[in-house]
Amino acid sequence: MSRGILLALLLVAAQGCATTTTTVEPLGASPMIGNEAQAADQAVQPEPSAAPVVILRLKIGPDGAVRDAQVVQSAGPDADDAALKAVYKLHFNPAQKDGEPVESTIRFAFTF
Repeated sequence: MSRGILLALLLVAAQGCATTTTTVEPLGASPMIGNEAQAADQAVQPEPSAAPVVILRLKIGPDGAVRDAQVVQSAGPDADDAALKAVYKLHFNPAQKDGEPVESTIRFAFTF
């Protein structure tokens, strides 16, 4: 018998079985017990560390390319270097003045 037919027969047989649902509630449960259990669970699982954020000042050309990038707020030398490398690969919609694209300077948060 092929595997597909066997699986189909098992599914049909399982659907024909009688099922009952029983709900069990703990005796004497109180909101305090739930809060204590939740607090204990949070103590075991540490808070995820914040992702490093590098704040950059970018000069965007009229073509949308990054012309210059400077670190305004550091997240450490490795993160700063990675952000500076990556930001030159980005392309932005240029600012416009009187409907024409112009050079602009923006602050940009690079989150890892």
